[in-house]
Amino acid sequence: MKTCSKCKIKKRKEKFSKKASSKDGLNGWCKNCNSESIKKWRIKNKAHIDSYTKNYNNKNERLIKQRKKHYREKNKDDIKIYMKKYRTENKAQIKQSKKEYREKNIEKIRAYDRIKNKEYRNNPNNKEIIKAYNIEYRSNPINKKRIAENQKLRQKEFLTKNKDYNKDYYKKNGEIIKLLAIEYYRNNKEKVKMNVRKYAKKNRHKRNKRETLRYKTDIKHHLSVKLRNYFRASFKKNLKSGKMIDYLGMTIPEFKVYLENNFENWMSWNNIGLYNGKFNYGWDIDHIKPLSLFDLTKEEEIKKAWHYSNLQPLCGKTNREVKRNIYPFKKNH
Repeated sequence: MKTCSKCKIKKRKEKFSKKASSKDGLNGWCKNCNSESIKKWRIKNKAHIDSYTKNYNNKNERLIKQRKKHYREKNKDDIKIYMKKYRTENKAQIKQSKKEYREKNIEKIRAYDRIKNKEYRNNPNNKEIIKAYNIEYRSNPINKKRIAENQKLRQKEFLTKNKDYNKDYYKKNGEIIKLLAIEYYRNNKEKVKMNVRKYAKKNRHKRNKRETLRYKTDIKHHLSVKLRNYFRASFKKNLKSGKMIDYLGMTIPEFKVYLENNFENWMSWNNIGLYNGKFNYGWDIDHIKPLSLFDLTKEEEIKKAWHYSNLQPLCGKTNREVKRNIYPFKKNH
């Protein structure tokens, strides 16, 4: 037995570290006291230890690598067993650690991945492999959906960071965008119609909310809607007097005769307002010069906009889909 000079407790000799310079060949402090003392010293001198370790590692980088390599080669099987056991026992912890690291270093990881991907793509030996992989990957419906979602997400992130990008781009390229949109519509009519119907159905409440807000805040739109409704009501009731009749410049019965005089062969009162996406199926009462081009806050402008001379019977498809200047209106009196 031996008494520890630190904690003053008698302990067995194996509880003490060996020390050749002492009389009994053992350290004066027990292993526990010695360990505690080292811990405290390390905490107290952390900056000094870190600096020393860093300098040592920099000076002896090659030697350290050789030692590590030698150790791994010598203990290959033991390391393999240990790592397998560790991964099994700490599966959740490892997963969480990886997730936290990725979240913390996402930009660094992405930058590294971009560099490596670029190197791989630029290698001529990988050209055919990449091509085959892309075809196979995109042919999978799940991957198609994932690609579309990622594109939307990246677009959303980009537009959040660059809020004025679309406005600036449209200012610079407005005319080209319009022409491309017209061309795309001509080549993909059914697809566009289907997407519009799908969107309208899915976002009905959003659209109604937006329309209500616009009706309350946009005075021109508000007046346009009110006047359209007023005209519709007057037309149905066949009115011969009233504010709308003053704007129109004639009574509703007279206006109906005026429209009939300008009917095309296929037009009748039975197909007013009908629409099926085809020419010469139904017709609308159309403004030759659109309402949007008038200042409806002024009485004189309202009279011009709703005067019978600015109204015409027009094919529903032409009214909705084709520019009016392609179909000039020939007035008959």
